[in-house]
Amino acid sequence: MRTAWGLWAMLLVSSLPAAASAVLYPEPSAWGALQTGGTLDDRNAEASFMAKIAAAIPDAFGPQVRLRLIIEEVGHGPDVIGLKQTEKGYRIIAAQPGAWLKLDPKVQVSRCEVAVAPPIGEAIVADWKSVLLATSYAEKPAFGGDGDIDHFAMSLEGRWLAGWAYEPASATPPGRLDAIAMAMMALCMRDEPQEHQRLQSVLSDFAKP
Repeated sequence: MRTAWGLWAMLLVSSLPAAASAVLYPEPSAWGALQTGGTLDDRNAEASFMAKIAAAIPDAFGPQVRLRLIIEEVGHGPDVIGLKQTEKGYRIIAAQPGAWLKLDPKVQVSRCEVAVAPPIGEAIVADWKSVLLATSYAEKPAFGGDGDIDHFAMSLEGRWLAGWAYEPASATPPGRLDAIAMAMMALCMRDEPQEHQRLQSVLSDFAKP
């Protein structure tokens, strides 16, 4: 997603050279507030945009959602990929708005949902956890004037962890987590054996040094 905060920051640093993120940087989890019944102040532009996302894609903020990635992109989306944990197992969910929710909160949203085997769901949860627990502050976070911001979040023992990365490099933990999310979305959009195999392969790659 591209929150108002993200857009404001982009304007401030648009003249600076872009730099890819190698780690996640901590951020407040407003999504957690939504999920636990809290309220957001619509006078805050970022909170208002997050509220629009939650209203347009409520299934990504339900009580069964264990983790998610919101991909913030100027002029489009945001795209959302998540993992639900139910009594029957794990299910990948994904949503892609047809236009920019910031300007058109009533835009049509394409959705999909698909079940995955318990070991796959557990591996996704473990990888999200390992990266989010390694979030760190930086004196000068990697950022650029254009490009995607990945907002990762997950529920862990009654709290929500959240961190963001700008255009994470593929060899970094956030970049590998992004690759998992892209494989999750591909499987959700096309539930075929090769996509299941691709997700398994990406999860295996994550564990490699």
